[in-house]
Amino acid sequence: MTLCCYTAFIYAAGVFGPLLGFALGALMLQYYVDLLSFSTVDLKLTSSNPRWVGAWWAGFLFIGSLFFIVSLPFFGFPRVLIRELRQLARDDPARLDLMIEQNKKCQQTDDHAANDAGPSPAAYGKNLRGLWILFIDTFQSQVNT
Repeated sequence: MTLCCYTAFIYAAGVFGPLLGFALGALMLQYYVDLLSFSTVDLKLTSSNPRWVGAWWAGFLFIGSLFFIVSLPFFGFPRVLIRELRQLARDDPARLDLMIEQNKKCQQTDDHAANDAGPSPAAYGKNLRGLWILFIDTFQSQVNT
């Protein structure tokens, strides 16, 4: 039942996401591109003037800052949920042992990556340091080519 709800939510987001994006874009085009710098009254510009350029970027800025604010609470979650780990230990000890082994392998990969000249591709994205290194490596490869 919950899988059906999740699938329906994904399809609804796929339908309503672009719809709301176009609506927000149309709303933001009613404002002049330099809405903080110039007064359209002083310039005698209206949205029907051919020289009018709408604030197309304001929607991206609004949605981006909204996503950033919504993502902040996720940084407060622990890496491992202790209650669920205890329940897993009671229900399926073999699976818990497998998870512990996989976690040790990931930590060893991270340790080797920190000691090498650069992290291995498997270490990218494991933590914020790995994402920063990925950004620097990508930028350097673009500059060097």
